[in-house]
Amino acid sequence: MGKTYETYASFETSERKWWEGKSLDHITPEDIKEPKEFTLTLVDTETMENFRARCLVTSDPNAIPDADILHVKDVQWGYSSAPRYTFYVKVLEVLPEPTVQIEYKRDKVRLSQIKGEIIKTLLERAKEKG
Repeated sequence: MGKTYETYASFETSERKWWEGKSLDHITPEDIKEPKEFTLTLVDTETMENFRARCLVTSDPNAIPDADILHVKDVQWGYSSAPRYTFYVKVLEVLPEPTVQIEYKRDKVRLSQIKGEIIKTLLERAKEKG
């Protein structure tokens, strides 16, 4: 076992349910004794980097050679500390960042620029009024 990853229920939205229509909240170790392929958002616990990946996941520690540890955690109000379940995972392919996130980052930068322009305008008007 090399790396340890975490995944959070909130990362798997209704558009991205990961197995037979069940969300991450409803998967138990009993459901995946045999390795199954999933697309998940993983957090590397060492670097705290998160990424989407195609993975093999199982609850059997001997089913996948060279498997890493995957802790599934609940998220309600922020990050919880204790994992709900522990699985074993092998990352098959790291997926490119979704376009939606790239667009979001671009929009966030634009919103920041607009906010800056509004503040600048308000300061100028305040100076004019004395």
